[in-house]
Amino acid sequence: MAPTGRGAVPLTRYSARRTALGAAARIDAFAEHAGQFEEGLALLDELDRRWGPGGELSALLAAPVGTASRTSWDTLLLLTLSGAGLELDLAHQAVRRLQPVTPPTPDVQHLVAARLVEQELGDAGCVCARVAVGAAVAGTSPAGDAGPGGDAWRPTR
Repeated sequence: MAPTGRGAVPLTRYSARRTALGAAARIDAFAEHAGQFEEGLALLDELDRRWGPGGELSALLAAPVGTASRTSWDTLLLLTLSGAGLELDLAHQAVRRLQPVTPPTPDVQHLVAARLVEQELGDAGCVCARVAVGAAVAGTSPAGDAGPGGDAWRPTR
């Protein structure tokens, strides 16, 4: 139970496994209700559509040089990590390809997705969360704080 101003609140552990961004993904969270957990699942599914084959990222990287395209904030964030050859216009939420561009590696995509989903779970009200996409994990405590087996949780609020 989580202490709050209104007394102890019962929490439920929610867990889901699926394939996202070409890798195994697992989301675990403690929350008051399923709706909070579903926010994270919905974001992971959306990132898989945006960054997967035929999605927003593919379209941006295939656009003719010089073409500006409006994009999601999540994709803009991803592209800031590998933006060589791109002009990112944050004010207008747009990207212009200046030359042929190599897409962000799957490892970078997995890391950004895991962190964004973990943040979304916290914003939705989950008390703590752990998100793994491929080898990337977000939400675990520093190694020194890990419990038995090194599988620790980090409170999101």
